[in-house]
Order: sequence, then structure tokens, then C-alpha cells
Amino acid sequence: MLSHYAWDNGYGELKMSGKIEIAICDDEKIYIDEISERIRRAAGECEVRAVIHTCDSGEDLIKLCEEKAVDAAFLDIAMPGTDGFKTAERLSEIKSDILLVFVSSREAMVFSSYEYKPFWFVPKSQIEMLDTVIKKLIKTVQKSQNLIRSIPLRLEDKETIELDLENVMYIKSEGHYLNMFFKDGTKSGSLRGAMYDIERQLEEYGFVRCHKQFLVNCRAISLIENAHCVLIDKTKLPISRASMKKTKEIFQKYLRSI
Repeated sequence: MLSHYAWDNGYGELKMSGKIEIAICDDEKIYIDEISERIRRAAGECEVRAVIHTCDSGEDLIKLCEEKAVDAAFLDIAMPGTDGFKTAERLSEIKSDILLVFVSSREAMVFSSYEYKPFWFVPKSQIEMLDTVIKKLIKTVQKSQNLIRSIPLRLEDKETIELDLENVMYIKSEGHYLNMFFKDGTKSGSLRGAMYDIERQLEEYGFVRCHKQFLVNCRAISLIENAHCVLIDKTKLPISRASMKKTKEIFQKYLRSI
């Protein structure tokens, strides 16, 4: 019997806008309620809007994921009909990047679950683990959807600044110093730091080293032409021959994520 419903925690107007759709599948309502409450609480703490769907069978979860863009699914393994593993196999065919969290009392099946590449395996006897797992999962989905708006960026001498990912267009290296250029036409003062270290911190947030002197934010790229990337304000940044393939790949990956 189809028994899913949607629940929205109402965080759509906060700084981290966007929506994360999460499904829970378990044939025992007590666990559906427990997991739902933990997701609701974690989403509130992360200031993200979450829509939760619940199902009591693998068949219903499969149907749900065929109809809706579900980002993550929490599912039991031992269920009547289509069990958790068969459900996971089908879900990976429907949406290859869906994040799966097995929540099961069959703790011995943790190693068997690896075949389905789960995000996590949580024993029901240690269900409090979900508080940490859910926050990690939310952060992973946010990264894939580019929902994170700012991050702490570590510079030299352990100095940390808050970097606005939406406003910064590119970073230029000048010797041992860095300058950041923003959408509003301003730029930062010279910041002491190594481009390699900054690149390493920002690569998972849509930044690419297009040239030894430049680290560009894919959000600011309008198009790539010849040996340049053209930014939304018409600025042209050089792309080195060695970086052309990587720059195009990362920019295409960014475009597919939005």
C-alpha cells in the first residue's frame, strides 16, 4: 500500500536557499518517525529546507523516486516484498547519484551493503549515529547543488576569513600574496597565502585553476573561448594549455549541477 507523504520544514527563506528531498523507507512506523524527527532537527540546525517523503515498502520507494527528484534515501534492509538491497539496486538505475543510507537491525549485513555503495550504514541499535550522518549527508547534497553560500578559508599564519562563494569571481596570485576580485567591482587587499593551498580548499566548491596565476569561480564564467574564459562582467582570464582540459571539465560539471 502506498503510504508516503511529504513534510517541509519551511527553511526556504534562509541564507542557504534551495531544497533537499529525502525519502525514508521502513515497514515499521516507529523508525520512520524516529528518522523523520532526526532529519527535521538536523535540517533546522543546518538552516536548510528539507522535504521528507516516507514509504513503507521498497516498491513504493522505487515509484516515488521515478516520480520525484529524491536526493537521498534512508532505507531498511529486511522488508517484505522488495528488500532494501533490491530496492537500492533499482534506485541506482533510476538516479545514479542518489545517496543511500541503510538503517537496519541486520548489523551483520554491513559488509554485504558495500556492493550498493551506500553513503552510510547505521545499525538501529545505534540510531543516534544518524545525527552526525544526516549533517554529513546534507553538506554533501549542498555541495552537489551549489547551495553552500560561504565557507571559512584558511590563509597563512592560521588566519581564517569567511569567503562569499557567490560574490568572489576569481583569485589572482601575485608572488606570496593573493587578491580576490568580486562581482560588485571591488577587490580585497593583498592576503598572504599560497595559491596551491587555496586551490586545494576551493576545488570542491566549483573553483578551477585555469592558469598558474588565476583561480576562477565557475559561477562567474560566462563562456570559454580559445585560450580564455570570459566572465559575466566581460573580464577575460587566460587559460594555460596545460589547464584547458581540466578547466572545461570542471566548468561542464558545474553546469550540469545547476
